Amino acid sequence: MASALERGTATDQEQQRFLALAYQQPQYQTLENSALSSSLLAILISIISMKTNSKLVTSAVKLMHGYLQNDPATFKNFKPNKPLLRKMDLSNHIMSNNSDESESTLDLCGFIMRYHRSIDYGDFSDSPYSVQRLRRYLEFKQWAEIEELQNITDSFNNRFDQFKTTNHKAFQEILVYLDRITKEFTHQDQFKAETQAIKAKLQSEIDAQLAI
Repeated sequence: MASALERGTATDQEQQRFLALAYQQPQYQTLENSALSSSLLAILISIISMKTNSKLVTSAVKLMHGYLQNDPATFKNFKPNKPLLRKMDLSNHIMSNNSDESESTLDLCGFIMRYHRSIDYGDFSDSPYSVQRLRRYLEFKQWAEIEELQNITDSFNNRFDQFKTTNHKAFQEILVYLDRITKEFTHQDQFKAETQAIKAKLQSEIDAQLAI
């Protein structure tokens, strides 16, 4: 069945059976065998190129993206170029009214462009509509990632400020406690000297915390 899948002569049922088996495996298991990862890529590209069933194409696109993203051997063996991308002919899937099909395809295109700088928008399609949709989708995604990063940074800063405030209060409570003990034991010069040294050290740590 594998050879028929690679050649593009497999039936819908054979494609469906292969994808079902692939999804039953541990999620994106590492394919240490280079020949195995090459065969997987050939089969997925063939299923996408045949376009006998949009659901099968969407499943193949998702599986391909997943392995490229998570399996080093598959990523290494994938050598995209304009003829290969034109063979896959992703334009109709980019423009699909099915959001799952369209977004899965757009994500795959974006991943390819991110890690293969020689690939450009026009390598996927001659259609200006497909190129425009791909460009807008990736621009929106980039801005969303920037906004998410900003939110994470703001959240971290807020938590860090709370951490500094909490630490400052704790240090102050310790200083008050040490000051009280020092006053109670003023007749013990050695003890007083030691507690004052501890206070000085804590005060230095407080200043260091607040300076960050």
